[in-house]
Amino acid sequence: MRKDSIYAARSALEIGIENTRELLARHDAELGRDHRSTRMTAERIVRELEDMNRALGGLQKPDGVPYGPNTSI
Repeated sequence: MRKDSIYAARSALEIGIENTRELLARHDAELGRDHRSTRMTAERIVRELEDMNRALGGLQKPDGVPYGPNTSI
């Protein structure tokens, strides 16, 4: 995989994670999780966050070293 593709994917995932966290916070503030439908929606959003975080963790730097929370580009 090309280096610029890795950086672009990493950036897109980070933006997606941030936006999805904001969506979950807004969902919880406005709708809560008291009803089955709102709880299921929140759980789906949480699963999406987990998937994106897993994908981000699976990306590797061009030198083959995994990205970590304290790793710079």
